[in-house]
Parts: sequence; structure tokens; C-alpha cells
Amino acid sequence: MRWWKPLIAAAAIGPLAFVLLAPSHDPDSYVYSATGYTKLIEDVFIAGNFLEYTSNFDSDDLPIVRLAPGAANVDSVRRFAANSYLGDDLRRNDVWELRGGHLHINPNAHNISLPLTTKPSWTGNLLFHHGGELRATLSGPVETTLIPLTHKLAANDPEIVTRDPFVSGPPLSNAARLDFNYGGAAGGVAHVFMLGEDMWVRSVENPQANLFVDGKFVPPGTYRRLPPGAELQFQTGNLSKFYFSRGVTGANVFVSHYQPLAGRIRVPMLEWFALRFETEMDHLVTQNAEQDNLSLTARARNRQVLDGDIISSLDADLQTALQHKLEDFVAPGLKHENGRGFPAAITVMDARTGQVLALASYPAIASQGAGTRRAWEQNQNFVNLPIGSAAKPLLTSAILEIWPELATLQIPAPSSGTHGDLLGFHIAPVLNEEASFGGGWITFNDYLQRSSNIYAATLMMLATASDPLTPDPDRPSSPWRLLGKARDHLPALQIEAGNVMDTISCCVKWGDELARLYDVRVEDIERQGETTIFADDRYDKSLWRPMLATLPDDRFLRQDNFNSVSPARVNLQMNNVRNFRTEYLTLILGASTSRWNNVKLAEAYARLVTGRRVEARLTEAGPDPLPMTGCNTTRDADGLFCNTEREPLLHALALVALPPGTAGGQVGPKLAPLIAEATRRGEVIGFYSKTGTPKIPDANNTPEAMAVRQLGRDGVIRLDPKGHMIVALGDKVLDVHTAADIAPALAAIENDSPAFQSIGRNRALVRKVLNRVLAFNRARYPSQGAQLFRIINRKVVGIPMSEGKQHEGRVYAFVIGVWPKSAERNAATHEVDVNAPPIRALSVAINIQDNWVGEHPHLGAQLGGELLALLAPTLFPADVK
Repeated sequence: MRWWKPLIAAAAIGPLAFVLLAPSHDPDSYVYSATGYTKLIEDVFIAGNFLEYTSNFDSDDLPIVRLAPGAANVDSVRRFAANSYLGDDLRRNDVWELRGGHLHINPNAHNISLPLTTKPSWTGNLLFHHGGELRATLSGPVETTLIPLTHKLAANDPEIVTRDPFVSGPPLSNAARLDFNYGGAAGGVAHVFMLGEDMWVRSVENPQANLFVDGKFVPPGTYRRLPPGAELQFQTGNLSKFYFSRGVTGANVFVSHYQPLAGRIRVPMLEWFALRFETEMDHLVTQNAEQDNLSLTARARNRQVLDGDIISSLDADLQTALQHKLEDFVAPGLKHENGRGFPAAITVMDARTGQVLALASYPAIASQGAGTRRAWEQNQNFVNLPIGSAAKPLLTSAILEIWPELATLQIPAPSSGTHGDLLGFHIAPVLNEEASFGGGWITFNDYLQRSSNIYAATLMMLATASDPLTPDPDRPSSPWRLLGKARDHLPALQIEAGNVMDTISCCVKWGDELARLYDVRVEDIERQGETTIFADDRYDKSLWRPMLATLPDDRFLRQDNFNSVSPARVNLQMNNVRNFRTEYLTLILGASTSRWNNVKLAEAYARLVTGRRVEARLTEAGPDPLPMTGCNTTRDADGLFCNTEREPLLHALALVALPPGTAGGQVGPKLAPLIAEATRRGEVIGFYSKTGTPKIPDANNTPEAMAVRQLGRDGVIRLDPKGHMIVALGDKVLDVHTAADIAPALAAIENDSPAFQSIGRNRALVRKVLNRVLAFNRARYPSQGAQLFRIINRKVVGIPMSEGKQHEGRVYAFVIGVWPKSAERNAATHEVDVNAPPIRALSVAINIQDNWVGEHPHLGAQLGGELLALLAPTLFPADVK
């Protein structure tokens, strides 16, 4: 990391006098674009070295920008920073970017969608639970979405007066006026007036919401000037804010929402969702209009559906509360990490319906911990992350559906530490066992309650056998027990010497069962030809199935629709598994390719507990989930839970929150108030949970790793259409398939001055990268190539983080529900008859990917316990006694 500290020449201040601040309009873009401001920043502030920035040259990181000391001492520069976009831009790093090692400002950072354009757009409203609506009207009772204020008073109009901020005065009678009203309540919020070429806002007496201009409060009955680019904020009682901005295009002065084209509710904690969703809806409208093979009638029917209001399942109040809780909770970790951001997420889902109620995410904005671009550009609940032992119940459920007898497995209890064999079968590298069982035997209950890695690995090993119940006389083992009988031989396993496995998809049935039970991809198969957006291999669009299913004709849909507001597809890539220890066992340990996003994790636990095919959705409307219980005696995958196999699993999950369970000390005591309230209402609490401790690799910042990131970002090394890695410099493309190919590729990079300079003109470093490229192209299996490069969306972004050091994150998944008193099974363990439908139930997934939590072994469960108080109002609505 370094600071660039330029010298500021006094003569460079002169360009500030140029008229570069007037915003302009690109007629082809339908946006107000602050091109004057952007040009001033690029041509004067950056070119003149008025700014300095810090960056560690990691391609995922954004620069942190501030005024250079010399410039900060110039009065005109300070005034400009205080009275323009620049003041806010210096407090955020999402508007800045590095290109070719040089600082630039994003030219679209201050774009505002123009009102009332002819561009096809969604005109509906996006609504959330517990939120009001904001409408805008122009000098009258007729509601409309966005209003251009084109009427200007004559220069000699007596209504034009000089007004200072906060000067009281009556509303102007003749000026063009844009009224803002909150929730349709009498009294409104504010009026915006045009005075000649200028614009002012006046807060009404007794407003329904507080009014701010660029963060400064406007007292009721007073005026404040709206300069170009100024931001209007309406703050309601629940701290929700609605954002508008003032712009100028030619003769028009207008007030507009930031990005959306309709007057929709604004909830700051849901802005990440709202802006992306509205953009996706605009895309659908455009695609519908452009579709050639749709009749005008079909397009009209589609448009009628698309123009409707969308009621999201997200609860604005719960989202806000959980977001604040998450940010406060991870703050010590941010301090521990010296300000570097890290992913953390909380998903709360209605376990009965699949409605997603809250998606708290950290970092939420770029300024939180100077997080990586990936960390703040998307909600962390949508990102596939390692989940540790929270994967054990899911994979175990699939194994038991094929071989229910394995629930009776007992193995000798090893001491804590590292172990290199499973019942005598050698594994390498060794496996870590954190729990200490003090001798005796580990049972199925012990396995999940205290999270035994050795038991999980033994279960996975036995599940590779075509018949794990039949011993192989040629495979003697250490003692173990199954079906109450002692055993001293292993079954015939699909594992060869050296921990090499046969093709896993040919022999292991439980993978197909896992796919059917939880609707995840277990094999990484490239699909050919057209497919629906719900079958997208990259993103899980089932969140939007209820809404899109109402469209009369879906032929205009494209596979990339709703990518930005959908979670990544869970894909375990089991067909690429070859190594028993490093690739197969890591699936149940929740590492390696066993990455799940929080939404899918909450959905899976909801299915496991309720026995219904719960499908996560972000819409309020949708069908009720169907039952998925039943028994299959053929040991073939059928995607159904058999109650006799599910019961031992759920019993063990109920024990996790009781001592000596891994969440016993953090969650158990926090259940008492909820149990008391349920008792008062004549109901009972059911609670099932599992902790996880995933291994989180640190970012690899070795010189070679940084060189790969730099060359990958610049496209010098990239994949060709066949998936081979090539070296590309301008029009020159070089293959690296043999050792002889390295020399010309090396020479080409050396002769390209910008590329060679970007990695410090280090010839040995380039050779290391090219040797890695050669090994990638020679790899026999995709899993081998994945050990050499990190590739996202076919772009080289670095080398595997597993090559750096690792630390531990914390995951906690639980289902808590309220059942009728008649469903109670065991009050001491909070178990209920899960075949009885719950009155209300929530499925919650927590994932914290932070070094700091490694010092606090129960942090995930601790946060889970703290969330119970926040979830109580949802479980026990005040209006339901």
C-alpha cells in the first residue's frame, strides 16, 4: 500500500474558473450526466495532481481518494470541494477507479435517469412490508411519476425575490410547483418552486416527513435553495429515506429519483435491492417491446403485467434492524482487520412459505472497511461461501435417505487433534478433530451435537460403497459398530490407493438424492442449446418464479434476466471430484467446492425441518410449498424425506443448542423469553440448529499472485473460446501448450512496455506466471486447473486463495417455529412433531467470513442468540394473541 503525494502548483488553480460545472445531457442515454463536473475532475483535479490516493494494487480493491495537502490549503479548492459533488466523493470510494495504474472518476457516478422519456421502462411501484409510499404531483391532484419543471417565471415577475436559506415565507402562488406527499396523508412534505433560473424547496408546516437538502435539515415553513445536483431527502419516522435530485438539461429543470424511473418507496437498507430490481424490470419492458416474434396483443398483455406494482416479501423494518445489528456486531472484527472489509450475511426466511424477509449484508457500502469491489457490489447472502459443518446435516440427510442404517454408526472416539486414518483406512493430508470425546464411542447424536469431523468423514467413506452393510473380507479395519453389532472389516469402497476415487457420479447415489432434496447442482455440466432462465447454471432465478410465471408469454425472457438480484447457483461439482481426502471429504466439511449461499442454506434447513418443498422467493405472492415426505425402499434417489430417517437427524439438531452442544452456551439461555411467550399463548417453541466453522483462506498477496491478478485484469492472460489460457497483447495471441511456447510469450510481454511495467519489469515473475499457464493448459481435469487459477465468469482474477494462509469463519443456521401445544414432543430439547404445520416459523442463516472470529469460537451462535430478541415480534405478532 502506498500514498501518492504530488506537488501542487499554484498556477494550476486557474482552471477552476472555467465553466465546466454545467451538467449536460447525452441525447442517446436518457440520463442527466454531470459531464462538466467529470471533465473538471479528470482534466484539472487528477491531471493537475490535486488528488492523492491509496491502493495496494489488488484488482479487487478500490482506491481511497483525498485532497493532496497542497491542494487542501488552497481556498478555492476547499470551497469547490465543500459546494460540489467532490465533498461527498472524497468520503466514498465507489466513484473512483484505477485503470492502467492511473486514477479516474467513474463517468456514470452521478447519472440521474431523466423523467418522462420515451424509453420503455417499468412504471410500477416496488413496495416493501411496513413502508409508506411517496408520490409526486405537479401543481394539482393528478398523480404522476416524475415531473420536468419546464415553466419558468419571467425575469421581472414580482414573485422572484432574493431569499436566504431558512427565511420563512408563504408559498409562492404562481411558480411551477412539484409537491411531495408521504403516504397520502394531509399536510404533505414539501413544495419545490422555480424562481427564474433557480430552484427552491419549501418545507410545509407540520410535515409528514422531515426534509433535508444535501443532509441539512429544512425546518417547517422555511426555504432552501436547490443547486444543480442537490439531493432531497425525506426521512420518515422509521428512518427510511426517499432520495430525489435536481438536474438541468437545456431549458429543462427537473427533479428526479436517482436511478429508478418511477416514484417508488426508498428504504436505505434496501437500496442495493431496489435499484437493481428496477433496472431488471426496465430490461424486461425493453425486451418485450423489441421481441419480433410476439404479436402486438401478446406484447400488450406482457406490458400490462410488467407495469403492475410488485410487493416484495422483504420486511423493511426487519431488514433495517438486522442490518444495524450485523454492522454493530462485526465492527470489532473490522477494527481487528485494520479496516479491511470482509463478507458477512444474515438471511431470514419464512420457513413455511419461503418468503425471504431480510437479507442483511456486510459490507453494505464501499466505505465500510474499504471492502473489495465484490464485497459491496452485491449482497453477501447471494454469494456462495464456505459454510463449514453447517453442511453436515444436509449431506447426511441425503446419505440416510439412501442408507438409513448408517444412522446407527458408532466409531471409537479419538482424542482431539489431527488424525490420518478412518477406521484404519489411510487418509492424507490428516484431518483435524476439534472436539474431545474422552474415549468411548461417538454416536450419531454426538456427531452433530458436538460436530465431529472424524465421524462425518467416516460416514462419507462408507457412503462410497455400493453396499456399506456388507463387509469385505479383504478389508480388515479397526473396530466399529453398525446396527448394534461390532464390525472389524470395511465394505468394498470406491477408493483406490493414494486416495484416488473412481468417477463419483457412477457409484455414489447420495449425490443425486442431495440434488433432488435441495434443488442444487451436484455435477458441473455445461448445458447446450436454449434453456429457461430458471435453469441458468450461474444464478438461481427461482426467487422470481411466482412473478414471472404470471406473464402471458415468456418468449422474450433472456437467460441473463435478473442476474443482479439472484443468488449464485450452488454447484458442488462432484463429477470433478477425484481425490478422496481433499475433494470428497471437504464436501461434508463445508469447504473446497462445498459452497452454499445464505438464501439456499436457509431454504435447505426450512425443507429439512418442515418436510415441505419450500422454495425461496422475494415476492409476497406465491404458491404454498408441497409436502416432500415419503419412503422409497429401492435406495434410489427420489427427492423425498422419509420420516424415520429424518427423525434421528432432527433430534441431533435439537441437541446442538443444549450443553455440551456447540451452541449450548450461546443460544439455549436466549430461548427462555420466547418459550415463556409461547406458553402464555398456549403454544410451544421448536428449535433446530447447526454451527459451522469454515476454513477461510486469506487473500494471497505474494508477488506471483499479484502479478496474476494484474495480468488477468489487463487481459494479458485470458481464456480462449475453448477454455485454454492464452497470452494476448493487442492483436497478437500466443498459445502456451508446450515448454517451447514460454520463451516467445515471455518476450512478447517484455516488449509490451505497459504490461511489463505493470508487474515491476520482473522477468522471473513473468516466467513463473507462464509456467502456471502451461500447467493449467496441461491439466487433465477442471479440478486440477482450479488449483492453479481463480477464474470468475471466464476471467482470470488471481490464484487460489488456498495457497495462502487460512483462518476460521463462523456459520450458524437454525429454524425456530411456533407450534400448537399438541405438537410438543420434548420440552427439554425444544422438539416438536414436525409433521404438524407450524403456526409461524423462521429459517435463519448466518455467515461471518472474518479472521477476528477465529479468536471467538462461538461467535456465530452468539449472534444467533442475539437475533432471537429481534425475531420475536415476527414470531409473536402484537396483533395476534
